Amino acid sequence: MATTLTKLALALTLVHAVCASRQILQTAGCAGVSQYIIAPSYVYPCSITTPSCAWYSFSNGADIVIINPNSGPGKTANSDYVNLDTTMSPTGQDYTILNWGTNGPECFLKTASGNVPADNFVTFENSHASYASYAPAAYMAKYAPSRFYHIVYKVTQANLISTMTKSKKSRAGGVYITNDVLPNPYDTAPTPFTSYWKAQVAKAAASC
Repeated sequence: MATTLTKLALALTLVHAVCASRQILQTAGCAGVSQYIIAPSYVYPCSITTPSCAWYSFSNGADIVIINPNSGPGKTANSDYVNLDTTMSPTGQDYTILNWGTNGPECFLKTASGNVPADNFVTFENSHASYASYAPAAYMAKYAPSRFYHIVYKVTQANLISTMTKSKKSRAGGVYITNDVLPNPYDTAPTPFTSYWKAQVAKAAASC
């Protein structure tokens, strides 16, 4: 398992290095021609060479994967994820994502003294039905789209592209769309990989 996780960490590092070269361009009413896919992963580690494995999807398109060993499946922290976190933390990535799940106050993006409490702000985390009425706060126009991240679950494949388009027009530089549902919409990768996930990856890199 340790070997699998090491390969996984290296694969995601390479994916992020490649995707980080994509510039998120700000255009009128649109987050730009490219978004980052940030995947919350509450699934057990598995082989990235197995198509049925969630990590196979994540390693083929996700720019960042959030590993949460204490809020994943089961009742205790997964030891493999804990070990991976211990190994990777000293590398000093220092990237903070703040999850309000809705439009929060501007002070978390930049304080009066110029400090930046959070690199990325989750300004929407809810279902596709709720996303229809979402609108970004006025202050968000002052910041790069890369500072904002939307998570939308219970999105059918028929609604995938329109949901991605709305996220771009709502200035979300980071995005994660899934057809998974409550009570835990992050315990699987979006399926099927061959159509749903690939369409999301392609749209993230495309224009509005």
